[in-house]
Amino acid sequence: MPRKKGGGRKTGRRLQIKIRRIETPAGLTGKKYIAGLKRAVRTGELPEGWAVDVAWRNPDTKVGVSKDWQEGDFESVLSESSSGFKTAMMNILNRVGQ
Repeated sequence: MPRKKGGGRKTGRRLQIKIRRIETPAGLTGKKYIAGLKRAVRTGELPEGWAVDVAWRNPDTKVGVSKDWQEGDFESVLSESSSGFKTAMMNILNRVGQ
């Protein structure tokens, strides 16, 4: 029997990440905010005076914790995350920052 194109796997749904600004210095521009988040992904630390939350889920997971929305503060989430999650976060920030 011939194989289906794409292996029959659904595509288009990926890890979903929401970033919520809780507190940042007054007058912070969008570009500087995105740049600061990118730097924080690389270093693991937000700039002083920033408070940011992250929520994420993987809708393609059939079972398990990651199917439902999970959330935490930015620095804690990054310190407990895999390099793949950090790469996904950086990709999202790169798309938003264009």
